[in-house]
Amino acid sequence: LVVAGILATTLFFVVFFTLKAKKAATVFLLGLLGFLLAAPWGYFGYQLFSYYRPFPVDALSYALFVVNFMICGLCSLSFPALRTSIFNKAYLIILCVSLVWPFTEFPELTVWWTLGLLTIYDLLAVLLPCGPLRFIMEREMQSAASLPGLMYTGQYFRLGLGDLVFYGVLVGRSMFLDPNTTISCCLGVSMGLLVTIIITRSARHLRAVPALPVSVVFGFIFYVFTPLTVNPSLERLLEPYYM
Repeated sequence: LVVAGILATTLFFVVFFTLKAKKAATVFLLGLLGFLLAAPWGYFGYQLFSYYRPFPVDALSYALFVVNFMICGLCSLSFPALRTSIFNKAYLIILCVSLVWPFTEFPELTVWWTLGLLTIYDLLAVLLPCGPLRFIMEREMQSAASLPGLMYTGQYFRLGLGDLVFYGVLVGRSMFLDPNTTISCCLGVSMGLLVTIIITRSARHLRAVPALPVSVVFGFIFYVFTPLTVNPSLERLLEPYYM
């Protein structure tokens, strides 16, 4: 279902760009981002106030707070002057958490199958001449103004929001095991991203390079081998201190 939803959303954008309906694509994307900002965080805040009640608040005030939170996020993602600000990056991370959150409820095998299928899809959709993601990125590069909330811009690279989300899914899954595996997966994803940046800088004939495959492979290797090799070694090293 996750892969089907991503395919459907990509198809919408391909249709919008084919018809040169940039305004319609922007409205569709802002509606989607607004929902992702308001619904999960509104629910999380409701649960927080229901259980802990840090201070009294009525339903109308809380609804206005959620709406303001959503509007501030959409503004920081939409206005070009704010796209390099810390608010833009903060709201992109908040969006990633909104999308990663449901994956914590999925069975482990479902998560890895989803990541595997999306990695294959990312490769084909970016590298094939008729790939939908390649088509969208080329149209974005030709456009004077990019769509809001799609890209995280670093010093040497640009990452799609989807890449950040599935990095978070991988690292989030590792948190169910132990801290060592979580740290190892973070390092694996970072190493994969570094290799991807090197490939991007070296292969200048490629307009874009998929950011998921290398990081997901590295992260998966660290996820599997850290509990099997690193943790037992650390236990043997620390055993004298516990005796």
